Amino acid sequence: MGREKPYYQQVRDDIREKIKQGHYRQGQYLPCEQKLEKEYGVSRTTVRSAISELVQDGYLYIVRGKGTKVAYSKLMDNNPSLLSFTEILKSHGYESQMIERTIDVIKADDNLSGKLGLQQGEEIIHIYRVRGTDNEPISVNHSYFPKKLFRGKEIPLLLEGDSMYENLQKYFHIVITEIREEIWAISAGKKYAEILDVSRQAPLLAFERESFDQEGNLIEYSEVVYRSDRYKHAVAMRKK
Repeated sequence: MGREKPYYQQVRDDIREKIKQGHYRQGQYLPCEQKLEKEYGVSRTTVRSAISELVQDGYLYIVRGKGTKVAYSKLMDNNPSLLSFTEILKSHGYESQMIERTIDVIKADDNLSGKLGLQQGEEIIHIYRVRGTDNEPISVNHSYFPKKLFRGKEIPLLLEGDSMYENLQKYFHIVITEIREEIWAISAGKKYAEILDVSRQAPLLAFERESFDQEGNLIEYSEVVYRSDRYKHAVAMRKK
């Protein structure tokens, strides 16, 4: 290697160029550190410094206990229309994958009763989902619905296919027309690090979401956490 730049910068630049040229594809693991040391003729410290900068720049990300992967393009939700997670993935050329999901009925505690405008102890449908693509988890979703919305109907129909909002419309004639969100950054603790396959303290995006139907009724309260290396949320604002 030449001496015009520090070695770690030369390794960084070469790997970055290989990513841009498709030598290393999105979702592909990089060779292990030992192989990179031999390939570039440098120390492990140099390789780690190069990889660290590429991770910070968004070209790579660390998979705990497995290695370093080439980052996917981030999913961008900047559409002024309401799009489900499935629709956002499709707009980027990915297939939605349901990695895990459960449904149960719980009693509204003080927090959830306030969020949904219910009395404490009223029954709530809780749907838990881990969603992603290409066997990579991207989001953890907790959705809560007043059970009385579905009286006399088959609640498990909510879990058919990939899109819960499509099921709401198809089976229950409920159309979500407005969503209000609060968004903030959090660090992955032990639970989210394990579920989303990221390192401890990895940056995540947390959402609290209220979903309303065409008559302005609150239908769903949800808490969603996204991997920030796979998802970004854009908002356009205009002055009236």
